[in-house]
Amino acid sequence: VSAAKTGMFETTANGFSSRSVSMSADGILALNYYFTPSVAAEKVTCYYWTAAQFASVPVLTAENASGSMEMTRLSGRNYWVCIDGIAAKEIDQPLYVCGVYEVDGVTYSTGVIPYSIATYCVNKASGESKIKAFAEAMVVYCYHAKTYFNY
Repeated sequence: VSAAKTGMFETTANGFSSRSVSMSADGILALNYYFTPSVAAEKVTCYYWTAAQFASVPVLTAENASGSMEMTRLSGRNYWVCIDGIAAKEIDQPLYVCGVYEVDGVTYSTGVIPYSIATYCVNKASGESKIKAFAEAMVVYCYHAKTYFNY
């Protein structure tokens, strides 16, 4: 993501440590983000922009984010957030996500990171992952959902 587009959410090397995908029984998907800041933070706020919102704004701001939520502290300095409600037909639509936190009056950012269900599936299906078969099945499921919904 270009620096001109990210505005205050500059890209840094201290991004999300990992991402995963989950699916509910009714076929709704979620992207999960995990983050460990390099310095102890009281709270980390996650901002995200859908692909459509990202394309429609000249510069990303907290005010024009599609949504925001406080990340859950798992243990120590480890945080997690789940962005759910992603329909299968949106498999290839990236979410643009950024974690923001403040320490001693200085604001830090993970940088804006685009990621989609399709990216996750391709990464898992192309390697020797334990969930390779699941990732491949997810791609097939999402492909058929896109076809069914003429998306």
